[in-house]
Amino acid sequence: MARTPMPKLGQMLHLTRWQATRQAVALRAGMRCECCETYAFLRGRGAGQADHIIPRRELAVTGGNPFDMDNLQWLCGPCHSQKSARERWGDHQAKPPKNRLKARTKIKGRKQFLLAAGLTTADIIR
Repeated sequence: MARTPMPKLGQMLHLTRWQATRQAVALRAGMRCECCETYAFLRGRGAGQADHIIPRRELAVTGGNPFDMDNLQWLCGPCHSQKSARERWGDHQAKPPKNRLKARTKIKGRKQFLLAAGLTTADIIR
């Protein structure tokens, strides 16, 4: 039996099955955000989001079901944005800051200053 490909996000949001699943998740949560407990309704200003606990990109790799109710939670807009940002940028590490003292400048006494700052002659860019 061939596995059907996972629908793309733009396609998935317009599926009747997704609309029914989203409504069921909202009703299960009592229209309250499962993170901050504020009301998040289905439509209008402050509408909630049916969020995948395990992200869809991981489900695509493992072959999971995007309509599985156990993997969905109801979140308000701000909580959903924060969770998505954490997922998106959580793996990225901050680059170590560059040692600005090593940068080449045309200041007189630069070498003495850098040596006084604790750098060795091997660290100084000529």
